[in-house]
Amino acid sequence: RCMPLAGFTKIPTNELIYLARQEAKITHYHEDAGNGSAIVVLLCRCLLEGKNIDNACLEVSKNKELIESWKQVENAKLSPDGYVYNVIHSALHFIKKIK
Repeated sequence: RCMPLAGFTKIPTNELIYLARQEAKITHYHEDAGNGSAIVVLLCRCLLEGKNIDNACLEVSKNKELIESWKQVENAKLSPDGYVYNVIHSALHFIKKIK
């Protein structure tokens, strides 16, 4: 649901994290949901800017506001359980597998 935010180029990249977190609160008032949304939005913005998936992941992993959340994604498991970090981890697993 948050991915379209990445396409609004009038929104500066440095504001996307805040907006993604706010958007997540519509239905999930939990820090993990907001941080997961922020990760997804930044990944999408990087991809829209022409970066490949590896470079997009590297850029997000270095974002000072998301470093700890990114570690959660890296340590998550391949799972269909719906938990935000597992979802992102699983999606990236399959995206990288087909590249």
